[in-house]
Amino acid sequence: MSLKRDLLFSRENIIPIQSFGFDSLPEINNIIFSTDKEELKWVENCTSKIGGWRSKFRSAYIRWAISINGLHLGQEKYSKTEWKSQNKFHIDCYRTKENTTVKEPLIFWDGDTAAKAHFETVNMIASYGIIDLYSLFEEFIFDFFRTYKSLNPRKFITGTDNKEIRKLYNDRQRNPEEWESAWKEKLDKWQRKKIYEGIDKTFIGFFNVTNLKKPDNYKVTTPETWAETLKSISILRNCLVHGTTTYPKDLAEISKKPHGLGFNFTEGEKIELNTNHLMAIELFADQLLNAMNLSLVEFGNKNYG
Repeated sequence: MSLKRDLLFSRENIIPIQSFGFDSLPEINNIIFSTDKEELKWVENCTSKIGGWRSKFRSAYIRWAISINGLHLGQEKYSKTEWKSQNKFHIDCYRTKENTTVKEPLIFWDGDTAAKAHFETVNMIASYGIIDLYSLFEEFIFDFFRTYKSLNPRKFITGTDNKEIRKLYNDRQRNPEEWESAWKEKLDKWQRKKIYEGIDKTFIGFFNVTNLKKPDNYKVTTPETWAETLKSISILRNCLVHGTTTYPKDLAEISKKPHGLGFNFTEGEKIELNTNHLMAIELFADQLLNAMNLSLVEFGNKNYG
């Protein structure tokens, strides 16, 4: 979705750990792995981005939670006896009359009708919020994948089909702009094709290509369960985008698993969403970023020597 990603209500604060003693460390949500080894620069870059992505996920959730809160406040206001006895709710619109555009009321509602309409809009706003959060997962995963590929381009320009771009790579010191343009075009084509494979497969593909593993202290969840949770959000998003009104079988089955975000959807039931569903997805985003951070740091430490 084309939304203002720069409207942030939560921002990262990067603090060198040397600035604090171990007995006075502030709460840490992210660890940046620094290295002087070129083959591990992708790890440094990815860990440097996690704080920013955490801010984006939190801010997107806050925006939608604010919107839903406003609907509940509207329902409360317009259902009050005092307001209903003195007011009518109306919404204006533009209309063309006598070759000019004028503003005029589109509807007039009594308080009970307005209150009911505000409450019934919650499901729609929650749906848009889930679509928005899903797009962030997609952007986040491709951002990390592209970061890795861009810092290891030689791995992805092998074979006869890449003969021309290899020439540009080998000549990149003399013609950097030509190489960067060709490489970006290649990445864009790869991403457009990859997106149709599914967010879960793309996520697992990133772990396979980079050789990342789950954090050593994780005993219950794995990259495979994280991928299946992403798949469930993807299925729900597709239902909302394409007008499906009931929960499909594959979504219901995943939602009943321990990593199903606690949704426990039932196949065939009407899709009804609220702030709790947004909260669960934001929680998963936060936990996924934590897991990715630990995976990256452990990978960097194990391969640094």
